[in-house]
Amino acid sequence: MTSSARRYRVLLVVSSMDAGGLETYIVNVLSTLDLARFDVTIACTRSMSDWYSGELTSLGVTTLHCPNPYTQLSYVRRVAALMRRRRIEAVCDFRSGFAGPTMFAAWLVGVRSRIAAVRSTGVGYERTFLRNAYVGALNALTRRFATRILGNAEPVLDSFHASWRDEPKIYGVVPNGVDTATYRRKDGRDLRHALGLPEDAIVVGHVGRIHGSKDHRTIISAFAKLRESVRNARLLLVGDGVSKGEVERHVAELGLAKAVLFTGARKDVPALLSGMDIFFFPSRYEGLPNALLEAMSCELPIVASNIPEIAHVVPQELSSWLHDPGDTEAFANSLAALSAAPSTRKRLGRLGRDRVLDRFSIGTSAKRLSEEWTAPLGDASGATLP
Repeated sequence: MTSSARRYRVLLVVSSMDAGGLETYIVNVLSTLDLARFDVTIACTRSMSDWYSGELTSLGVTTLHCPNPYTQLSYVRRVAALMRRRRIEAVCDFRSGFAGPTMFAAWLVGVRSRIAAVRSTGVGYERTFLRNAYVGALNALTRRFATRILGNAEPVLDSFHASWRDEPKIYGVVPNGVDTATYRRKDGRDLRHALGLPEDAIVVGHVGRIHGSKDHRTIISAFAKLRESVRNARLLLVGDGVSKGEVERHVAELGLAKAVLFTGARKDVPALLSGMDIFFFPSRYEGLPNALLEAMSCELPIVASNIPEIAHVVPQELSSWLHDPGDTEAFANSLAALSAAPSTRKRLGRLGRDRVLDRFSIGTSAKRLSEEWTAPLGDASGATLP
């Protein structure tokens, strides 16, 4: 890079930078980009967290708290002042339906690149007339003031605006990406030993926040049925969340405490995936699930819910292992079939990794996202493809 090369001032808006799929994706994007070309600020609207503080500090990324209460006027003033102070040229709000006020504030202060990133088909709240009206108003702000609205998958944009395909200048798709060099299958015996998992166990695993959308109740119920025929099965749950206590009670009620291991949120997810035999992901709704891509990259066979957000990710050969959300019996049967077929697990795992290598690399995703940031500014991005 020469000293005269263009450097862009970019603001990313998130709820927090805690442990989670979106947060991991953002860190991976920033680790992939040539940050000599980007001066990045992250604004957390809900809470600050030190989960990724070391990584962000080493990248030279500034993280700030910019509270966003439900009454939006104070937030609009606050985030507009932040954009002026840091002379922001491009803003990307990753909070799906809550991006509208950020887009409005960016328009007010003359930011030319205003991107709303829609990440999930679920609303994440209990639907009521007032809440629907409130989110509808925020979405209207997004559609009015964003220069681009990006989904990480087509089903996500379908849920946001049914006729988005008729407006290609406004809407686009930038899929998530995985660092396939980090997420690859390794020898998991040491990890199993460290966790106290028997060497001959069939380890069914899940990675994700313990939240209603992930449907941990179905995970536990299907695992209980699996244990009826596969007595050496163990369940490894990686993640934390507000529903953890409820899930732990369900495990205790079914007498599974000795067969289920909660690890909490962990940063050694690639190692944990290598210690699993099957990845179980029966979500009720998703966006483009990073955890699923990471498991596929680690050559794990997948048993998952047959929802559009998942069905479009997995290769056709894996579609028979997808079932309706909440179908405990079908999930348990698939888990049992894979438990008894190591060669099938290996074959399906290779197919999954090939799919990720072909369509979901972090290098491609970071390049496309950064090009979206910079396109209205009249220059190419500084992404570096691996």
